[in-house]
Amino acid sequence: ERLTRLLADVAIAELLLDQARKHSDRRVWLERHLDRALPRGRFLHDEITTTGDRVLGALRRLGEAA
Repeated sequence: ERLTRLLADVAIAELLLDQARKHSDRRVWLERHLDRALPRGRFLHDEITTTGDRVLGALRRLGEAA
């Protein structure tokens, strides 16, 4: 879920960048998106890299028991 949100922000930014290159008036939309997406991306990256140890441990134990 977190990775999906992060990847969606990247895809949107790429589309907006392409539009901004073709139409300079679209640049404001890219900037607005990036103003929101960059802090959210840092937060999601932190969540992805620092949480989930309990779930991963449970999955590891299940794999070892099989």
